[in-house]
Amino acid sequence: MIDLDKSLMIRNFIYDKKTYKKYRLTDINTKQKNSVTKFIYEENDLIFSDKVGYPQFYTQLLFEKNNLEVKIKTVINDEAGTYVQSKCKKIEIFDKKS
Repeated sequence: MIDLDKSLMIRNFIYDKKTYKKYRLTDINTKQKNSVTKFIYEENDLIFSDKVGYPQFYTQLLFEKNNLEVKIKTVINDEAGTYVQSKCKKIEIFDKKS
């Protein structure tokens, strides 16, 4: 879920057994079911997540409005690359409730 008013992205996920075992080997804090909240910002009709990493090397998620692709942007020493990470099945836009 992306909430542009609050500048938040909430990602709920459940790993299958194979993926959970794989990630658990390298990070003992990995949970099979989890929720991750990240800050996001909008720039030129693109939505970016917080940068993860160091100033000379970082990654961040990248979304385009009304596009089903979730991309990851990787920057190493000011050289950027963008790759499709996954594809959503659908986009749901919720009306604001007062």
